[in-house]
Amino acid sequence: MQIIIENLVQNAVRYTEQGGIKIHARNSVFEIKDSGCGFDFQHAKQQGVKAKNSSGFGIGLSLVERLCGVNGFSLEVESSAEGSCIALKSR
Repeated sequence: MQIIIENLVQNAVRYTEQGGIKIHARNSVFEIKDSGCGFDFQHAKQQGVKAKNSSGFGIGLSLVERLCGVNGFSLEVESSAEGSCIALKSR
């Protein structure tokens, strides 16, 4: 769980240049909303895909999705040019 949340929060912080980030946790739902640039989750979750300025290896979101699956969580992602909302829900 720590790896999942840490990765999602770090991404929100890294890609939100203006505005802010809101984190909510209630009723077995953990939600992160940011005002960042947005991203294509289907593309970004592929192993080896990373943002232009990323210093990582491009495995973060694919790892998050896998860890959610094996630990009984669903991952819902909505993203646009106005920001992203990622919800982690217990099944």
